[in-house]
Amino acid sequence: MIELADLPVGWEDWAIIGMTDRTDGGDASTIRLVVGNDTAVEAARSGDTSPWPEGSILVDVVWTDGGNGFSADMVAPDTFGAIAVMEKDSDRFAATGGWGYAIFRGDDLMPAEPDVIANPADDVDESTCYGCHNSRVPDQDFVFTMPLPLPTAMDIGAAEAHVNGMTLDEGLLEWRFISVHHRLANTQMRVVLGNQTAVDAARAGDTNPWPEGTVLADVVFAASAAGLEDWPDMIAPQSLAAIAVMERDAATFAMTGEWGYALWANGAGGLAPGGADGVADDDTTCFGCHNIFVGGANDFVFTSPGPLPSP
Repeated sequence: MIELADLPVGWEDWAIIGMTDRTDGGDASTIRLVVGNDTAVEAARSGDTSPWPEGSILVDVVWTDGGNGFSADMVAPDTFGAIAVMEKDSDRFAATGGWGYAIFRGDDLMPAEPDVIANPADDVDESTCYGCHNSRVPDQDFVFTMPLPLPTAMDIGAAEAHVNGMTLDEGLLEWRFISVHHRLANTQMRVVLGNQTAVDAARAGDTNPWPEGTVLADVVFAASAAGLEDWPDMIAPQSLAAIAVMERDAATFAMTGEWGYALWANGAGGLAPGGADGVADDDTTCFGCHNIFVGGANDFVFTSPGPLPSP
């Protein structure tokens, strides 16, 4: 019996690394976000993941997925399910490829039964975390989820201001997560990050309305099947498409529900501002679409925070 990886402290404030939508069907369907400690994030951002460095800790935040009442094609977190932890320590976990595995379930984050290794050399037994990872992704250092194709801080800093004056924060990639969602109609996956005001409101349930000064960044990826022949139900981001931002400023954006909207599309020239931000009461503009579908019901915001365990 191997030793469990420890429950990480402060994982909910770690930076993003990856995301997947597992469309197994029924109760097995989950939508997931992977966050990591500083060692793992630095490796992911630099491409140093083959193998991942010693000391890397990956936390897979698992929600049951459900339809979003505001959009028929949106899959978003429904209930919190668990966190799955992988910790790279080649001495402690030599029998399982250098990684320790653990699952902590429910609001109380209760540890699941320890991972029993009957035969560490067995590459087909999927009754354990290691057995499954070893049989399917040994060539990816036993890690299923690949790092997101994120822009660099330099790319973000080089983006020009939107016509309405909104800009991208150079530290955006270090913001904490608020939610994830999968848009089926246009095959996009998105992770929602927030500034400190937004994160405080999300954790406190103070989001209808969101407080003044809230900034939400929707990082948008084109998505497809993850490329694993024996796991075709795993959908994952493949390329960066855009960054969409909402900023709560009642004085500046009084005509658009007290929110400013801006979009930076990713192209050959980098992140370029674009997208209509008029006041037309139809879905040809950011405000028009948000106003029609979620204006009165959810303070103009499509994505609700992904539920987390109680503090």
